[in-house]
Amino acid sequence: MTPQRVTLITLGVADLARSRAFYEALGWHPAQAQEGVVFYQMRGAVVGLFGKHDLAADQGRPDAELGTGAMTLAQNFATEAEVDAAFEAALVAGATKLKSPE
Repeated sequence: MTPQRVTLITLGVADLARSRAFYEALGWHPAQAQEGVVFYQMRGAVVGLFGKHDLAADQGRPDAELGTGAMTLAQNFATEAEVDAAFEAALVAGATKLKSPE
């Protein structure tokens, strides 16, 4: 397990369609899109755009009002055991659990 890495950066945006149009005007091509979220594959990481309400729900806080700078960082692992170990290490280090890893 490599602890110093981020595999997914998710940005909370006020207007998903407008944000998507901006990134696509820059030449970015979605790797995946579904209702409320779009993902762009980078070199070694993924950037996701979520509407702020959908991001709050994904964080396990559906009633939270997210402001400017709303985002999440994620790490993907090869096994559930690695996920569990990383999550436990984050909690021991002082993280606050919003939801269980999935």
